[in-house]
Amino acid sequence: MIRDLSVHVTRGDLLESSHRIQAIFLDQNQKTIFNQDSHRKVFPRSAIKVLQAIPFLQSNALHQFNLGAQEVCLACASHNGESIHIKVAQSWLKKIKKKDEVLLCGHHRPMGDDSSSVIAKLIKKRSPLLNNCSGKHLGMISRCLVDGLNIQNYLEFDHNHQLQILSVMEEFFEEKIKHLTRDGCHAPMFAISLKSLALAALKISNHHSLMPQYAKSITLALDSIQQYPFLTAGHNQFDSNLIKVTKGRLYFKRGAEGIGFIVDRQKKIGGAIKIEDGNMRALPLATLAILKQLKLIKNKELNLLQKWMRVPILNCNQFEVGAIIVPQH
Repeated sequence: MIRDLSVHVTRGDLLESSHRIQAIFLDQNQKTIFNQDSHRKVFPRSAIKVLQAIPFLQSNALHQFNLGAQEVCLACASHNGESIHIKVAQSWLKKIKKKDEVLLCGHHRPMGDDSSSVIAKLIKKRSPLLNNCSGKHLGMISRCLVDGLNIQNYLEFDHNHQLQILSVMEEFFEEKIKHLTRDGCHAPMFAISLKSLALAALKISNHHSLMPQYAKSITLALDSIQQYPFLTAGHNQFDSNLIKVTKGRLYFKRGAEGIGFIVDRQKKIGGAIKIEDGNMRALPLATLAILKQLKLIKNKELNLLQKWMRVPILNCNQFEVGAIIVPQH
């Protein structure tokens, strides 16, 4: 058993850097089954997109705009900006009869390596569709449109839609939301305890019993993501691959600055991880190490995720000079 979990970066046979892990996992009785330095508050960032999507999923937007599983998945995604993501986003815009200028998430270059002409054109245009949060914003706008809410200021802290999102999340976190600030996509963001984040994951794992008022929406979201795992992140992203390999039994969502949100739908377990220094390269390794220790992942599944269990460090000549690993104590 790993009692002091950290991710090490080696060069040669010596330690060069280290990433300390903070994490907590809860079972279906809310008993703590893993705990390491989980006392601090964190900004959950994009890890909670499935919660942010609930008011959209509960509205009549899906029916009115003929939106399906792909749009639902994109609403919960931090996507790479690959062609598969942009195709869904552009189709969604047509369904709501809007142009991409209505999205207030801002533009950034795609996180993936899709070099198609469609992506290149959107980069030149600086389209907000390439923002990894564009699906979340399309969900917010769609819900506002169907309920007659203002879409010009849909990201304001006191906007009806944002207030509903905060209300939903306080139910999941069982913690009053304070310290409102802005996320990278300009949506409202806040700090909560890591344990509250794990509690929300636990409630998602057992939503039919613990959160029946949201059960339909959560089931729709998780089933859609299981059906289209690569829409929720991308082909080279750990999130999508963990969901695919476990056939949706495990739901994982990353957030910026090393946040991990983990749901075991079968064993009814929820977990939250924070890489203390925010380095995202440590997150997949830490996640797999905890899942392995808690016996929440099968050996054959780990074999299919080997590239995230030991990551070689290559120099400019593609010569391996070290590795990113979880040391076994």
